[in-house]
Formats: sequence, C-alpha cells, structure tokens
Amino acid sequence: MAVQDFGQFFERTTGYPPYPYQNALSTTHDFPALLAVPTGAGKTAAVIVAWLWKRLQEQASTPRRLVYCLPTRVLVEQTVDCALRWVAKAGMDVPVSVLMGGTADDPINHRWDVHPEESAIVIGTQDQLISRALNRGYAMSRFRWPLEFGLLNNDCLWVFDEIQLMGSSLLSSTQLQAFRASMGTWLPVHSLWMSATSDLSWLATVDYRSTPEYERLATGDGVLRLTPADLSTRALAKRYRASKQLVASGVRVEATSRGPDARQKSAPHDKPSYANQLARHIVKHHKNGRTIVICNTVGRAVSVYRELSRLASGVDVQLLHSRFRPAERQPLQKRVLAPVDRHAVPGSILVTTQVVEAGVDITCQLMYTELAPMASLIQRFGRFNRAGELATCDESHCIYWVDVPDTAAAPYEKEQLSTARAWLGSHADASPAALESVPLDAPHGDVVRRRDLLGLFDTTPDLEGNDIDVSRYIRADQERNIYVFWRHVPAEVPRQLEQPEPDHSELCPAPLGDEARDFLRTHAWYLLDPLTGAWNRETDERRVYPGMEILLASDQGGYDPGTGWDPSSTVEVDIMALNAQQPDSQNSNASSASSTWLSLGEHTGDVEAEEAAILAALGVAVPVDISHSVMRAARLHDWGKAYPAFQNLIATDAAHSGTIWAKAPPDRWTRSRGPVMRHELASGLAALERGEPFLVAYLAAAHHGKIRGSIRSLPSEHVEKGSARRIRGVVDGTLLPGVTLGGEMLSPQSLSLAPAGLGLEGDGTRSWTDQWCGLRDDPAMGPFRLAYLEALMKAADERASATEQVASPQRGDHDD
Repeated sequence: MAVQDFGQFFERTTGYPPYPYQNALSTTHDFPALLAVPTGAGKTAAVIVAWLWKRLQEQASTPRRLVYCLPTRVLVEQTVDCALRWVAKAGMDVPVSVLMGGTADDPINHRWDVHPEESAIVIGTQDQLISRALNRGYAMSRFRWPLEFGLLNNDCLWVFDEIQLMGSSLLSSTQLQAFRASMGTWLPVHSLWMSATSDLSWLATVDYRSTPEYERLATGDGVLRLTPADLSTRALAKRYRASKQLVASGVRVEATSRGPDARQKSAPHDKPSYANQLARHIVKHHKNGRTIVICNTVGRAVSVYRELSRLASGVDVQLLHSRFRPAERQPLQKRVLAPVDRHAVPGSILVTTQVVEAGVDITCQLMYTELAPMASLIQRFGRFNRAGELATCDESHCIYWVDVPDTAAAPYEKEQLSTARAWLGSHADASPAALESVPLDAPHGDVVRRRDLLGLFDTTPDLEGNDIDVSRYIRADQERNIYVFWRHVPAEVPRQLEQPEPDHSELCPAPLGDEARDFLRTHAWYLLDPLTGAWNRETDERRVYPGMEILLASDQGGYDPGTGWDPSSTVEVDIMALNAQQPDSQNSNASSASSTWLSLGEHTGDVEAEEAAILAALGVAVPVDISHSVMRAARLHDWGKAYPAFQNLIATDAAHSGTIWAKAPPDRWTRSRGPVMRHELASGLAALERGEPFLVAYLAAAHHGKIRGSIRSLPSEHVEKGSARRIRGVVDGTLLPGVTLGGEMLSPQSLSLAPAGLGLEGDGTRSWTDQWCGLRDDPAMGPFRLAYLEALMKAADERASATEQVASPQRGDHDD
C-alpha cells in the first residue's frame, strides 16, 4: 500500500505511530537546532525516520548525509542496528556506515566517502567523527583526512546525541557550525543537538553565539521540546512518571593510588575490599531479572565483576566497557543488550561503566551506581525501570548509589561530585518528571578557534614528522584513547616491521594514561612511518598522542579476552585474522596496481566519466566555473604518469611496450630503493606551466592527499652537489612528455620546481604555498569548499579504479 503521509511512513518503518513531537520533525522546513526530550522518548527514531522521509520526498533543503555522532561505541552499534532496520522497513536504498578505526571493509558501491552525490547515513563516536571534521581523523590513513574533512563539512545533517556527555566535543561541534557559516560551504550543513538534559547556554561558544542561528535559538525558534499532547500519550506518560526510588547503599569507594586507571588499594586485612563489600550488597538484593552496576572506572568495574563472578552462584554475571576489541565486544554486547525477563530467576548482573549512560536501550529492576556528575547520573537513572514496567519500588527494585570520596573522584572533578552528593542527600525520586529542573554544569574544555582550523587544514607533518594533536578538542584528558593491536614480532625485536594495516576488528581502545605509558616504557611497540609504510620500533612514549594506532608484540600480553585491555596481563594475545591491505605511504603506488593493464588515456576517460556523473547529480550546488576546473583537473590528474621515472617502475613485456600506462598488474611493479616518484606532483606542475588556474593544478596534485599545501623533499631524498634540484622524484627542468587525453593533445612541458620556494620568484611568480593559502583564505572558496572539491576528485578516481578492477583483462592490450 502506498504511503500517503509521514504518520503511515513512520509506523511502517518503526512499528508504532509517531508521537506529536516526532510528527512535527517531518513537517518543518528545516530541522530544529535543539531537541530536548527525556530519555526513552524515541529521539533516535524521530530524527532518522524524519530524515529518511524528507530524502524520500526529495526536499532540496535536506542534506544528503545524515551524520550521527555519539559519545560511546556501545551506542554507535545499537544505533547502526536500528538505522539498518528502519532503512530496510522504509524500502529505501540508503547505505548505513559506521566509522571506526582501521581499514574499511565495505564494498566500493556502499562506501559513503566515494558517493558524495547520494544519500547516506554515517554513524560514529565523537572521537572518530570530530577528529575527521577537524582534518585529523583518528586511526585512519592520514592521506584520507582531506577527503572526509571535505565531505563531513558539506551537505550534512549533523546529529549530536546525548550532548551532556560530550564535553569538549560539544564545544567543537558548535564552533565548527559557526565556521561553516562564516567560511562557507558548497552545500548547507545543519547541526541538531539532542539530550534529555540540556541547556541552551551550553551551545553559546565564542563564535557560535554570534551567529544568526544562535540568535534565533535564544528566542526559542529552532528548539523542540515535548508538549502536553506528547505527555498525554499513554506510553510517554508512563515513562515520564516511572517509579525510580533512590537509596544510599552505605558502601563507599576507597581511595586509589594514582589516576582513574589504577587498581583499587588493598584494604586492611580486617576489612573487606570495596569490590567485595559492593558485591555482597548486590548479591543480597538481587532476586531476579537484570541488575546493572555502573562504575566510574574500568579498573573498579573489573574488580567488582571478579568478586561477583565468585559470589553470585548461578547468576549470569557480565562485564561491558569500552576497552575490548570489536571481535570480543560485539558478541558480548549482543548478549548484554538482549531482553531479560524481569521475573527470570536467577537472572543476570551486568557490571559496566559510562558506556551505558548514553541512550542505550536497556532496562533493569535493580541498579547500583557510583556517585557521578548530575548529567551522568540522570542518564544512568534512565536505564532503570525504563518503560515504567515497575509500578512501585522496594529494597530489591530501586537505585542504590555508592559514595565516592574526593580522593577517588577521577575521571570527574570533586566539585561535580559534591554537587551530586548534596542533591542525592535530599531527593529520593529519579523519575524524568522529577529531574526536569535539576541544574547541570555546563561542559568545559579547550575551544577550537578560526586560526586553529586554518592550521589544521594543512596536513603536512612538521620536519620531525609530528602532527597537531586535536585530542583536547574532543575529550577530557582522562578519556583520550590510543588504538592498540597485536601482531607477531620476532624474538630479536627488529627495528622495522612490514605488516598489513590493522582491520577495525583488531583495534582495542586504550586510555592514554599512566598505565599505558608505563606499559610502553617496558614493552616493544611500533608506529607506522607514513613515508615508507613500514612499522618502526619506538622507545619514547612521549611521541604518542591520542588517536594513534600502535602495534604491540602479541607474546608480551596487555589484553585479556574476558576483561579487555589489561597492561598487567602477561598472557600471549590471540592475533586476529590479518587484513591483506598494506599501509598507504608517501612511497606507495598501490593505487596504480590493477588486475588489468590500463593506458593513461583509458583511465583518464574513466575518471572524467565518473566526475561528470558526480557533478551532474550535484547540479547547481557547485558553480559552473568551478565544475569546469574540477573536470580539467580530472583530465590532467594523472598526466604525470607519463614521466619517464614513473613509467620505468613498470616492467613491460613485448606485448605491452610502447604504451603509456596508468595501471598495471601488481607483479609488474618494481620496488624503488629510494623515494617513489609522485606522479601527481608532475601533473600539478605541468598544469601550472600550461597556464591553468591554480585550482586546477592543485586538485590534480592533491588527489592522493600526498601533495597539498607545500612542496618539499622527503628526508631521504638526497641530491648530489651540482645536480639539479629534485623533489618527490621530479627533477627540476626535466620534460614531461606530451600525451592525448580526452581527445585533447597536450604538448610536452618542462617542469619547474620554482613554486616549491616561498614568497615570490624573481619574475613575480607566487609560490605553491602562497597560492594555496590564497585559496584557503578566499571568502569565495575557503577550507570547507576546497576540501570538498578534493573529495570529488578522489571519489571519481577511486570509483573509476574500482570499476577497472573488474574490467576485461584484455582491455588495455589493444590500446595504441
């Protein structure tokens, strides 16, 4: 039956009719900026289904990409499952992608990053999404940073869920929205902030509060809250007034010796440990159904889990936190989130951390929570009697809170805990209705400013190979992670390893605190060298910053499948099935390896066809003159492959000689002993010599993400005294052969490295960097628009290459 209105569409997609506020989302021209409704009221369904409906109706004001940003990985995977189910029920062909570290395993036709003209849902944690929006994507190839930076800052509806838990990322989200408004995008980007507990003042960061959008918010325009009509519906009313009794447990956390990751201090011999006291209290009151125990640190959660496993005979005791590899976490999470009959005996006990705070669709009949800031406690209370299934509370059906002394406050501030302790001491009702007027602390942290963003647009590392650390704009100190994975390392512990990229299933988040740094001081570990693609052994843990991928030796431990990341474990770690993809690097030409021979003319034609299709689908979003420049860059982007040094890398036989090749089978590529010639630099320089606009030259040179804001030699690139200057394999003054591309005859060009200098040349020619800064700072272009054009180039190139992989192996054999 044809769907006539949003109500029918929503019910078909979710299985239940929309609440009035959910219906209102579909009727407004634009989405609101702030959605403030209680936990369990269906915010996720409201936004995703309304976006699907608007895309189905082809509303031009609705961005093509829905970017859903969440504070925890548990919630990401739950939201992905919901989105996949709703898309299928809606009968729409919209890919749902989850952003994690490691390599992507989605087929090319389902990858959001190479189909910028199509609808897509992208879901990830604030770590993965905000780092990409700042052009420093965590746990991904640095050469893809500009691609995702461009796409995530154009043509997107950003949804920030559970903003009270986002801290620094919330501040960054508002600043980025302000920068998009002031610096410009090709296609509109809208941000929607959501929470059961929020305050408009939280969004008033230094640049966003001066935008017209915030000024409208301050008047109430763009804010959506529950109305009396919503609260009159039976289901919402039941959730809103659900019985949730608060009781002091009488158990108190002991002081820790150092930091939030430290193990609990040993209790005196005549006194049980904190974990033992809490476990005994839980066992006494747990009768049936599900009990949830929420600790503020993973160390305490593990200790309580071990005590309960010993004491709670016959009960299914579970542990869930953020420091598992996906391979172990996903089946555990599926088991944890499965419904539990509240009358089931003996039931289950889940010991967990902050991972369940943010909107996780789970409920329990008995809860224990350590003292935390009010914003966190309100979210935790939302996991108890979630749908109001319990009519009344008693000692086995209530919320027990556990006091935390100031000396053990981490990862929170002691002032936050003092405020929460005072409130708990005078309140016994934790229903959503009772929590509406609770005052909450505004998030605080470092604020990214315009000059910071402009600095981040350049992805060139400094002369020592270091990058700008953006972690302060994403999370507080105690919450910043590195991503570790385990591989076999020979007994002699070599200085360098050749290993494939990690798959996302291998990566384990580990907090970059004292324990992790102590572990790195005493164990072998490796970092990827972006120049060579090899993993280099490192010894200075001060070089490590959040978001890095670190290779560890499997025989040196550091992980327990049952409890996750554990620096004290010495048990050998099981190695996951290895991904076959080698790391990208400045010296890699892997993208030129193909299952078939492709001439330069053939590949160029394929890329031009893909680029034309993308631009046609985008329509007037990209102006005609800019589209023309993008198409020119598509034609010229691989001209540099005609450079003799590049063609000499291909071992041709008699059947394949005499042709300028763009692609060749993997076994036909010779391994270069020195830096690999960067063909895209030759393409960009040749475009400049031809008199093409700098935008054309830049897009041609930047399509692999390796030549961008500056042109400089690699550390290993040595030139003999008296020899011509050489940068990235291009020798100053040498000739790039003429070719015919797209029916256009391109004459030979002498390549000059003069643009690699700074300032002006003697003839008044501006340097490459100077012209690049001109584009970045031009109000008609700016960083977001420029990166989006880079993304269009890379998308066309990757799509063409993927299509060519399945083409006839004989295709290039008949090219003249």
